Amino acid sequence: MKTALNDLSHPSLGRPNARHIYRDQAGAPVVVACRYEKPDGSKFFQPFTVGTGEWKAPQTRPLYRLDSLTAANDNRAVVLVEGEKCADALADLDFLTVTTFGGAKAARKTDLSPLAGKTVYIWPDLDQPGQEYAEQVAAILYKDHGAQPRIVPVSQDLLSIIGNGYGVPTEGAADTGLLYIDASIGDSRATEPQAGKPAGIIDSPIIEANDKTPQVCEKPACHTLGYKYP
Repeated sequence: MKTALNDLSHPSLGRPNARHIYRDQAGAPVVVACRYEKPDGSKFFQPFTVGTGEWKAPQTRPLYRLDSLTAANDNRAVVLVEGEKCADALADLDFLTVTTFGGAKAARKTDLSPLAGKTVYIWPDLDQPGQEYAEQVAAILYKDHGAQPRIVPVSQDLLSIIGNGYGVPTEGAADTGLLYIDASIGDSRATEPQAGKPAGIIDSPIIEANDKTPQVCEKPACHTLGYKYP
C-alpha cells in the first residue's frame, strides 16, 4: 500500500504536487491529502480515503501525525497548527505537532479526542479565518475534551520563521511565537514533567531576544471566548 500511495494519481487531476498521509494511532494510513498547485500559485487539496479507495474524505478524520502523538509521553504539550506543511516543519524542530484535515472550515470533522486533557498551543494563521479557526478549535478542545488550549500570540508566518532560522535572534524575534511556546512549555522534547509543576509548564515564561521581552499571555485561550476553567 505504501507504493500505491506514493503513486496516487487522480483520474482527471493527475499526480499531486505533494501528499500528506493521515494515519490512525497505530500508524496505518487512513486518508491522503493530495496537494495540487495552480499556475497562479494558488493551491487546492483532493482527499483520497485509503480504506475505500475513493477520492473523497471520510466523514470522521484523524489528526495529522496522530501516530506520533500516540507514541509521545502523556505529559508533553502539543502544538496545533493549520496545515500539514506547518505541522511537518515544526515537528522537524522536535515539537509535538498536529493539525486537522480540511483547513479552517472543517475542524469539527476531525476527531480531537486524542488531545483530551492535554495542554495544546494553537498557532493561528495570520488572517481572520486563521484566528477564527484557532478560537473554534480552542472552544471544542476545552468544552468537549477537557483540554487546556492556549492560542499563541503571533505576528509572523510560521514557515517564514523556520525558514529564517529559528533560534537565531533577528529583528522582531521576540514576537515569533516559537519563543513564546519555548518559554511557556520549556523543552518541548522533555519526557518527564517537572517535579511539583503541571506537565510542560515552567515558572517564568520569559525569553529575551534583541533586548526585547515577548508578551506572554498568562490565561488560557478560552478565557477570551467567555469560558472559565474550574
